[in-house]
Amino acid sequence: MMFERAPNVVVEDAFRSLIRRGYRAEVVCEESAVRKNHTWCGVWFVRVVSDETGEEFVLVTERGKNAIGPKLQPRLFKTMLGLCSLLYDAGHRFCDIPFNAGTRALQRKVQFASDDSAD
Repeated sequence: MMFERAPNVVVEDAFRSLIRRGYRAEVVCEESAVRKNHTWCGVWFVRVVSDETGEEFVLVTERGKNAIGPKLQPRLFKTMLGLCSLLYDAGHRFCDIPFNAGTRALQRKVQFASDDSAD
Protein backbone atom coordinates (compact mmCIF):
# COMPACT_ATOMS: atom_id res chain seq x y z
CA MET A 1 0.00 0.00 0.00
CA MET A 2 1.33 3.45 -0.86
CA PHE A 3 -0.25 6.84 -0.25
CA GLU A 4 -0.09 9.46 -3.00
CA ARG A 5 -1.12 12.30 -0.70
CA ALA A 6 -0.95 11.77 3.01
CA PRO A 7 -2.33 14.55 5.17
CA ASN A 8 -3.57 12.09 7.81
CA VAL A 9 -0.41 10.25 8.73
CA VAL A 10 1.70 10.10 11.89
CA VAL A 11 5.10 8.80 12.89
CA GLU A 12 5.52 6.76 16.06
CA ASP A 13 6.10 9.68 18.47
CA ALA A 14 2.92 11.41 17.29
CA PHE A 15 1.06 8.07 17.43
CA ARG A 16 2.01 7.68 21.11
CA SER A 17 1.02 11.27 21.81
CA LEU A 18 -2.44 10.76 20.27
CA ILE A 19 -2.93 7.56 22.29
CA ARG A 20 -2.12 9.54 25.46
CA ARG A 21 -4.74 12.12 24.37
CA GLY A 22 -7.49 9.49 24.20
CA TYR A 23 -7.32 8.26 20.61
CA ARG A 24 -7.56 4.51 20.01
CA ALA A 25 -5.35 2.29 17.91
CA GLU A 26 -6.96 0.23 15.18
CA VAL A 27 -5.10 -2.73 13.69
CA VAL A 28 -5.91 -3.50 10.04
CA CYS A 29 -5.01 -6.88 8.54
CA GLU A 30 -3.78 -6.47 4.98
CA GLU A 31 -2.57 -10.05 4.43
CA SER A 32 -4.04 -13.00 6.34
CA ALA A 33 -1.98 -14.42 9.18
CA VAL A 34 -0.36 -17.83 8.91
CA ARG A 35 1.42 -19.80 11.57
CA LYS A 36 5.11 -20.47 10.94
CA ASN A 37 6.47 -22.70 13.69
CA HIS A 38 5.74 -20.73 16.87
CA THR A 39 5.21 -17.36 15.20
CA TRP A 40 2.19 -15.83 13.48
CA CYS A 41 3.08 -13.92 10.33
CA GLY A 42 0.94 -11.71 8.11
CA VAL A 43 0.81 -8.05 7.16
CA TRP A 44 -0.84 -5.47 9.39
CA PHE A 45 -0.82 -1.69 9.60
CA VAL A 46 -2.06 0.57 12.38
CA ARG A 47 -4.32 3.60 12.41
CA VAL A 48 -5.11 5.87 15.33
CA VAL A 49 -8.70 7.11 15.53
CA SER A 50 -10.70 9.54 17.62
CA ASP A 51 -14.05 8.33 18.95
CA GLU A 52 -15.17 11.94 19.36
CA THR A 53 -14.24 13.56 16.05
CA GLY A 54 -13.81 10.59 13.73
CA GLU A 55 -10.30 11.78 12.85
CA GLU A 56 -7.97 9.00 11.79
CA PHE A 57 -4.27 8.83 11.04
CA VAL A 58 -2.18 6.03 9.54
CA LEU A 59 1.12 5.18 11.21
CA VAL A 60 3.95 5.64 8.68
CA THR A 61 7.63 4.81 8.77
CA GLU A 62 10.07 7.33 10.19
CA ARG A 63 11.86 7.33 6.84
CA GLY A 64 9.01 9.30 5.31
CA LYS A 65 8.54 11.98 7.97
CA ASN A 66 11.01 14.46 6.47
CA ALA A 67 10.56 13.40 2.87
CA ILE A 68 9.79 16.13 0.39
CA GLY A 69 8.27 13.71 -2.10
CA PRO A 70 4.52 12.95 -2.14
CA LYS A 71 4.76 9.24 -1.28
CA LEU A 72 4.85 7.88 2.26
CA GLN A 73 4.86 4.23 3.23
CA PRO A 74 2.60 2.91 5.98
CA ARG A 75 4.52 1.11 8.70
CA LEU A 76 3.82 -2.54 8.04
CA PHE A 77 4.13 -5.25 10.65
CA LYS A 78 4.87 -8.77 9.48
CA THR A 79 4.72 -10.57 12.83
CA MET A 80 2.29 -10.39 15.72
CA LEU A 81 5.22 -9.93 18.09
CA GLY A 82 6.29 -6.72 16.36
CA LEU A 83 2.72 -5.45 16.35
CA CYS A 84 2.17 -6.27 20.03
CA SER A 85 5.47 -4.61 20.92
CA LEU A 86 4.39 -1.35 19.28
CA LEU A 87 1.03 -1.41 21.06
CA TYR A 88 2.63 -2.25 24.42
CA ASP A 89 5.16 0.58 24.05
CA ALA A 90 2.27 2.97 23.37
CA GLY A 91 0.58 1.98 26.64
CA HIS A 92 -1.71 -0.88 25.65
CA ARG A 93 -1.84 -3.89 27.94
CA PHE A 94 -4.14 -5.95 25.68
CA CYS A 95 -3.88 -6.66 21.94
CA ASP A 96 -6.79 -7.56 19.69
CA ILE A 97 -5.33 -8.66 16.36
CA PRO A 98 -7.38 -9.64 13.30
CA PHE A 99 -6.23 -12.80 11.48
CA ASN A 100 -8.01 -12.36 8.14
CA ALA A 101 -7.16 -9.92 5.35
CA GLY A 102 -9.59 -7.04 5.13
CA THR A 103 -10.57 -7.18 8.80
CA ARG A 104 -9.73 -4.72 11.54
CA ALA A 105 -9.73 -4.56 15.33
CA LEU A 106 -10.19 -1.41 17.39
CA GLN A 107 -8.09 -1.56 20.55
CA ARG A 108 -9.31 -0.68 24.03
CA LYS A 109 -8.81 2.91 25.08
CA VAL A 110 -5.65 3.20 27.19
CA GLN A 111 -6.11 4.37 30.76
CA PHE A 112 -2.93 6.05 31.95
CA ALA A 113 -2.21 6.20 35.66
CA SER A 114 -0.02 8.92 37.11
CA ASP A 115 2.70 6.27 37.52
CA ASP A 116 2.98 3.47 34.93
CA SER A 117 5.97 1.86 36.66
CA ALA A 118 3.74 -0.76 38.30
CA ASP A 119 3.57 -2.77 35.03
